[in-house]
Amino acid sequence: MAPSSVSKEVEGKESRSGTPPELSKALDDFLEHLLLERQYSPNTIDAYRRDLRSYLNVVKSRGIDSIDLLGRDGPGIFKDALGKLDISSSTIARKLSSLKSFHRFLRESLTLKEDVASTLRSPKQWKKIPVVLSTGEVERLLSMPDVGKPLELRDKAMLELMYGTGMRESEVIGLKLIALDLSNEIVRCFGKGKKERVVPVGSYARQYVGQYLESGRPSILGQRKCDYVFTTRRGKPLTRMAFWKRFSKYARMAGLPDGIHPHTLRHSCATHMLEGGADLRIIQELLGHSSISTTQIYTAVDAEYLREVHKTFHPRP
Repeated sequence: MAPSSVSKEVEGKESRSGTPPELSKALDDFLEHLLLERQYSPNTIDAYRRDLRSYLNVVKSRGIDSIDLLGRDGPGIFKDALGKLDISSSTIARKLSSLKSFHRFLRESLTLKEDVASTLRSPKQWKKIPVVLSTGEVERLLSMPDVGKPLELRDKAMLELMYGTGMRESEVIGLKLIALDLSNEIVRCFGKGKKERVVPVGSYARQYVGQYLESGRPSILGQRKCDYVFTTRRGKPLTRMAFWKRFSKYARMAGLPDGIHPHTLRHSCATHMLEGGADLRIIQELLGHSSISTTQIYTAVDAEYLREVHKTFHPRP
């Protein structure tokens, strides 16, 4: 098969209507399991849906139309198809992880008699060191919104909250009024898998979020009602794409390099705390990482910072 055809299938561009009914039902059952039993977020479920539809597209093109055939031949066929594409090892690993979760669900629900997915090996990945802004760059970015304008005051409050707490973009967008307690200087976050954590809110974030709630938000909403802290003029929470566009505008205004995105503020918050002497376990708790190994990526960032300081200030670098 031509690489372009493989790419079309793996990217999930074919119509779902051509997927064999037995496989479509299995996918629907799995996604329902993620929603109701695992309580995954809509964004996470959408990611699984995209990966697994591309999987079913590929195996359908190879004549697989039943669960039994899927369990025996599907994983190997899909891995071979991924290997023919010019995509990163992390993308391949993510798609194979989705496949394994799907097959594990089918096996545990006794739908699948044979499963070779558990023996698949994902490609070795190098951990990427996240892009981090300097404190000066963060200051420039946070100074870009014009707080005299209600929508930009909202943006300023969001940016200050993200940098001040290390909250994820999705956590800030999905933040509800009931979860925000500025008088006690805390916010309740609901992260991946709806895991709850309590995060302290610093003085800058409290100042601008408070100012937004007092004047900006009422001006934006008018007579509309909304449970979410950060809203549009229609009384709805911001979409991720809308916030991304606003963030990108401020990043360009601040003269920041390409590739900066909202999650960069979370990385910067963690790195700056580590540079300031914070314990790694505290940062893990702050960010809501389930494993300390996830948080340890910031020690590599800190090592880069130390090397830069050494080169700059040591008489014999």
